[in-house]
Amino acid sequence: MLRVLVLEDTPIMQEHLLDVLENWSRPNEVRLAATVNDGQVLVKSDQFDLLIADVRLPDGEGIEVIRALRQAQPDALAIVFSALSDKQTVLRAIQAGASGYIHKEDLAADLYSAFEGILAGGSPMSAVVARLVVESLQSSPPAADRVDLHLTPRESEIIQALAKGYTNSEIAELFGVSRQTIPVHIRNIYRKLEVKSRTEAVFEARRLGLLDQ
Repeated sequence: MLRVLVLEDTPIMQEHLLDVLENWSRPNEVRLAATVNDGQVLVKSDQFDLLIADVRLPDGEGIEVIRALRQAQPDALAIVFSALSDKQTVLRAIQAGASGYIHKEDLAADLYSAFEGILAGGSPMSAVVARLVVESLQSSPPAADRVDLHLTPRESEIIQALAKGYTNSEIAELFGVSRQTIPVHIRNIYRKLEVKSRTEAVFEARRLGLLDQ
């Protein structure tokens, strides 16, 4: 049973997300929080597999809860579901540990695809959000030299695969290794790049010139 925390304060959007989750083919158990404070309490007291978070809340930003979740439960996943899609908000959410960012105008079918994608190891994003990330990467100053972060050959291969959107299972099949070893390599990559999510890892690796052109 998948344990899901929904962080949303607007009743109509709460109802929409609860309806989507109720009709999702994957069995799930949902907890609901409407404030940053309630969300932080829950991620510190209960275990969750997935956080679906709005950004703008009455007492702060959902990004704070994403950060708290990643600290308390490093293996849990977080996806933003928000009407905000400005570049700074998107990048701050990714830096806090969000692995995906979906705009509230997206259809329910897009949400199911995003939820399945993030559980499979992907980083789903709405088109408008993905465009902002690309523009940010393009505007970042290129690294003068290839940074030596002592990535192992396997880690270097995996970061290339992550940049291409491969899931854990696909990476394991690609390199002929056990699926259980892939999260270990990915955690090592996170540590070396000082990041908290796949999206941020790819973002940072590209900024540092670690990805093949």
